[in-house]
Amino acid sequence: MILTILSPNLWLKLYNSIIVPILTYSSEIWISDFKTNPNNFDKTPFEKIQNFILRNILGVHNKASNLATKLELGVLPIHVKIYQLAIKYYSIMNNLIKSNDNQNVLLRNAYLEDKQLCIENKKCWLSCIKSLQKLFNVNLDTECKKNEKFFEDKFFTELQLQQNNVKSVSYTHLTLPTICSV
Repeated sequence: MILTILSPNLWLKLYNSIIVPILTYSSEIWISDFKTNPNNFDKTPFEKIQNFILRNILGVHNKASNLATKLELGVLPIHVKIYQLAIKYYSIMNNLIKSNDNQNVLLRNAYLEDKQLCIENKKCWLSCIKSLQKLFNVNLDTECKKNEKFFEDKFFTELQLQQNNVKSVSYTHLTLPTICSV
């Protein structure tokens, strides 16, 4: 069997370089179709795919804990990457609105229309970004500048706490670097 020929580290590199880009393709847009609830991450199709692949990399039974396989391999939920991409896109769109670039008029108008839908409390991409902002208790308009480590720090802490059966956590002890790098 080919899985036993390659080391788990090599399989993980293959996963990160081939599968993750496929799983996250255009996710900054389609993530708005999913609810932003960290307690239900493992129920989404892309997390199920990730969990299946990680269990196969480790060669463990399909009933093995998803959390344990992620911790064993040092892998965060795919949502972390998807949220990073969505926040980066939000930052790009905000910068586009501020610029006077006439090349992206259609994109700018689409963003402004989405902004209007959000103001009217209708389901749209920007409302998903706002729910992420609320979930992570961060103001993206002021914090979205340099660094994408916030999500990794937050979710890694969450995974560690779940492993230790901690029921709730305050993330105020985490330093809040800015979320986006453009």
